[in-house]
Amino acid sequence: MLDAITGPAVGELCVLPKPATSFASELARQPKKLRIAFSTTSPLASEIHADCVAAVADAVKLLSDLGHELVETKLELDAEAWKRSMAVMMSGICAADVRDAERRMGTKANRRGFDQVTWLSRAIGESFTAGEYAEAVRIQHRIGREVATFVGKHDVWLTPTLGTPPVEIGALLSTGFAQRIESVIATLQLGGLAKRSSAFEALIDRVLAFMPFTMLVNSPGLPSMNVPLLWNSGGIPIGVMLTGQYGDDATMFQLAGQLEKARPWEDRRPTLT
Repeated sequence: MLDAITGPAVGELCVLPKPATSFASELARQPKKLRIAFSTTSPLASEIHADCVAAVADAVKLLSDLGHELVETKLELDAEAWKRSMAVMMSGICAADVRDAERRMGTKANRRGFDQVTWLSRAIGESFTAGEYAEAVRIQHRIGREVATFVGKHDVWLTPTLGTPPVEIGALLSTGFAQRIESVIATLQLGGLAKRSSAFEALIDRVLAFMPFTMLVNSPGLPSMNVPLLWNSGGIPIGVMLTGQYGDDATMFQLAGQLEKARPWEDRRPTLT
């Protein structure tokens, strides 16, 4: 599919380098000896689950056995600036999406038909100024360049995919008093109150505790892949994420092919409880 859709669309502002060969053909090519950095901590979360740390340790051994050089490292960045700017951007995008839906449908949006988090995010997004949104974009671009520079010191960056094993549906939602407060704020569209409340910060922290790595490499647009090399004692796949340098999708496909050949998982299925 990627081979079919690769290349810039008319009017695109950002264009990736043109691949030298097809992505499908890269899967059969052996990667060169890679210098792979690995981290089991994230600036966006205070703790990483032991299963996720173990998955990285397992991947480090496998990659070393395959002939690659592994180097432990740690990403440092302004986590608070990242969190706030991302919250401004994501809620702003949500508000813009609702506005776009209103134009397409020809009717004013209301609470009915939206889940609480989306309707709350819309209220928060409408409460930020254009200047605040533009500032958030600049911060994300700046930190994104820092992340890309960090990854660029190596061929690949290895981390857990998630901060915890997969959670049940709804596990990240607020409960109790916080849920009731969010419901009132969402219903009355009190975005200015929501963005100043500790409940909003708590929601962001819960989300980032679950996925403290994936969004870090989204901002700079780095190629990443989630690989289920380790399965925990409960029969659940615990992924590791491998991130490459900007535009170097070829190395990712080569490494993916090598890892799947070394430890195939096609026939494995999670244990359902």
